[in-house]
Formats: sequence, C-alpha cells, structure tokens
Amino acid sequence: MPRKKGDKDLSPFTKGRIIGMAAAGKTFKEISNELKISYSAAFRFAARHANQGETTNRKNCGRRRKTTPATDQDIVHQAEATPFNTSRQIIQTMDLDISGTTLRRRLRENGIRPYWSASKPAITDGDCQARLAFARRYENWTADDWKRAIFMDESTVQSFSNAKKRVFRRKNTRLDPDFVSENKSSGRFSIPLYGCFCATGPGQLFRIEGRLNHEKYIAILKKNLPAFLERFPPSTTVFVLQDNCSIHKANATMDFLRRQASYDIIDFPPRSPDMNPIENAWSELKKRIDYTGLRDADHLWERIQTAWLTMALTMANYWQTLSGSMPNRIKQVIKAGGHHTKY
Repeated sequence: MPRKKGDKDLSPFTKGRIIGMAAAGKTFKEISNELKISYSAAFRFAARHANQGETTNRKNCGRRRKTTPATDQDIVHQAEATPFNTSRQIIQTMDLDISGTTLRRRLRENGIRPYWSASKPAITDGDCQARLAFARRYENWTADDWKRAIFMDESTVQSFSNAKKRVFRRKNTRLDPDFVSENKSSGRFSIPLYGCFCATGPGQLFRIEGRLNHEKYIAILKKNLPAFLERFPPSTTVFVLQDNCSIHKANATMDFLRRQASYDIIDFPPRSPDMNPIENAWSELKKRIDYTGLRDADHLWERIQTAWLTMALTMANYWQTLSGSMPNRIKQVIKAGGHHTKY
C-alpha cells in the first residue's frame, strides 16, 4: 500500500502490540484508540504484516532527483571555482535544467552555503611579504610588551550610520514606515578625527579642520603625545604605532618623529588595518554615537565627544583587551601567510 504524506514511523514496540492485539481478536478501532495511533496506520501495518510478513519501516516515496551524483559533484566544483557567481549564473554556465533552490540544496548537502563576503583591502604579494616580515619581527612580544604601545590613526564619522539595523517585526511588514531605516540623501556632513589609545585607555580626540596634511598632523602630535606619554613611568620605552599613510610618512613628519627622544616609532605594514586595534575602537565609537536629530557638524562633534568619553569612563577593560589582542593578531598574520585575518 502506498504510504501517505505525514505518516509517522511506528516503533517496534507499537508494531508488536498491533500484531498481538489483532491476533487476540481486537478490532482496529480498538487498537487505534488504545495505542493512540490512527486507524489507517494500524490497519495498513497489520495488512502488510499479514500479506508480506514485513515489520520494517518502508522508505519514504519522493520525487525523483533531478540531478545525478556526478552532476552534484560538478555543481560543487563549479561553485568552488566561481564562488562569487549567483545560483542562476552557475545554472546557466552548466546548462542545467534545475531551479536555484535545487542547486542551493545540492550545495548545502556538500557543506557549501551562501554567506556575506568579507570586505578587506586588496593585498599584493609585496604587501603579504611586508606583513609577514612585520609579524615575524614582533611575534615574540607578549601582551605586557604591547602595554607600552600607543596606537593612533585617523577616521571619519558621518552624520548617518551606514550599518545595517535589525528590527523586530512581523512577516510581510518589511516596508511598514515603523520598520524602515531611512537614509537621508541631503544635508549630510562628516567630521575627520584623530585619536589614540593605549592599554590604560584612550587619549584626547582631535577634530581635523579641512584637509589633513603633514603640518596639521605634526601640530596634533605636538599637542597630544607629550600629555599622553605622562601615563607611562619615566623609565618606560614607549612605542608609537602608525600606519603607512602618506601624511604619516612625509619627510617633515618623519623628521619630527625622529627628533623625539621620549618614544620610538613602529610603522605598520601597508594594507594592514586588521593589525591596528584602533580600527576596532573606531567601529565601537560609531556604534555608540546618537545620530538622531543632528543639526550640523558641531552638533555631531558634541555627540562624538560624548560617546568617546563614555567609552573612556565605562570600558576600562576594553582598551587593555584591544592592546592585548596584538600577539594573536601577529599569530594570525603568520598563519595566513601574510593574507587577510579575521580582525
């Protein structure tokens, strides 16, 4: 007898009871009521046992697969060869007569699922070698060694958040005004910033007026670093880390930095935001800014300073965690052969 959709497999114990109760002369209605199973399930099993002597569960009947095992492997190989192609593009390339759902199901069966791709800077072979050289130079530094480091960089905060927002809503209400995150196409403004931190906490934020050049950068360093260096004991050798931005590497900037006896300079390799933990601090700052009701750039600057101060006062362990992540960042760069890491 054909198996009906929705039927559940009977346990061996239930099957034995059906056989015994039927042999004792009980009706199938009595059997179904006592065992709490459907009348048809009891009747069909008893009939199959009487006619064929079967007690094992029969395999589910289903639609015949539209792909062969060989085709399934070809789909996997094509997806691995062109991972950025869509389901439709893979189907068209292979000239398959299947739906996108079927193709994605075959890939899932082989452990392949669609994910959002990571967005990282392009890295050349030369960049990889420079990243590896940097990592090997400092691979024996411990978290305590990195407590002597000052991490600094620039960033830009815009008057709106680019981050995707999650919203709790019911199905089919995606475009309800209460659940739409609106992006304003006019009246936008942004503020460039300079900031730094060490294991004990963040330094002062500086608002960069106009376009940053080496004169402005040197002026910021003159204002910021002397006061920030007072956090360290007088005999401590302090290291200041900066990236390979052209302004940081300008001759005038480097001449100024070399003349400073109170700290040493460590330059991050190119294309290495994942190695500078201040990038995580910028990301955290932008999440904490209140973007509602902003009037102008000065209003945004007030909100930025409030969020940065809150991070300084309420997240004491956060800065030590960022600084202490350097040994693992170094390890991950070496493990990746100089390529991208999870940071």
